[in-house]
Amino acid sequence: MPYAALKAREYLDKPAIPETMVKFSAYLLGEYSHLLARRPGCSPKDIFVIIHEKLPTVSTPTISILLSTYAKILMHSQPPDPELQNQIWAIFSKYETCIDTEIQQRAVQLFIFNSTLAKILKF
Repeated sequence: MPYAALKAREYLDKPAIPETMVKFSAYLLGEYSHLLARRPGCSPKDIFVIIHEKLPTVSTPTISILLSTYAKILMHSQPPDPELQNQIWAIFSKYETCIDTEIQQRAVQLFIFNSTLAKILKF
């Protein structure tokens, strides 16, 4: 899977890609980007930035996938990156008031899950 995740990362560098590839790439990178973390341009923050650049171009159902990907990136970030955590939590907070209930629910759940996980990992 590291090969597939690396190819997905490379594909996201393209300026315009089909939304299906954004979904697929986001899923792969959410699951496996931690296996690429030591490669140049593949740190958790780099992966987040490249995926987040696509957010304004995608439909509502894809936003849910991207939010889940952000949560997975945070879970796999070791050691935790407080700056990245704050960026992602700000996005979750933004979508907590989204008119689309699926996105709103996902944002709330992911924020609660990640903030609880962060507290647990401090112990």
